Amino acid sequence: MNKYTFCLAFILGTVVLSTTSPVFAQEVSEDAKAITSLLKNTWDKPDSALEVAPIVVTEDAAIAGWAQSGRGGRALLRKEHGQWRVLLCGGNNMKDVAVLHSAGIPHQTARSLADAVKRADEQVSPEKLKLLSSFEGLVYGWSTPPRRSRKPSAQALRNSIYLATVTR
Repeated sequence: MNKYTFCLAFILGTVVLSTTSPVFAQEVSEDAKAITSLLKNTWDKPDSALEVAPIVVTEDAAIAGWAQSGRGGRALLRKEHGQWRVLLCGGNNMKDVAVLHSAGIPHQTARSLADAVKRADEQVSPEKLKLLSSFEGLVYGWSTPPRRSRKPSAQALRNSIYLATVTR
């Protein structure tokens, strides 16, 4: 490859990256905003604000860290028909590919998501990381978005009870 071909390839590569990277970053940002909004609208309380971070998004799946009133954990979400839905909540087990896959996330997406959470955790303070890891077990059952009243539907409760019984 001569230097002119290299320069042309470099310039074209730079143009392609400069036109595609901001779009991808904007999509992730829009997803993070939608996820934060969903979680805050569902569980934020006047006397106890919900903090949502970090958020990692891979394809149509995401994991969001959350903290509220000295408690914390992570929520697994899936984007269906353009809307984010909470699938389950947990703690460190949300970095386990098998757990994510058992919740319906395709294996490769689950692997990418688990790796992204591990990388995001490197940027989190030790205190916050301890809080995110403090949630024990898994809570399943939100096949539809949680209601604004903060009460899960009767079907979600039945799903949670069934899954808790089966997983023990």
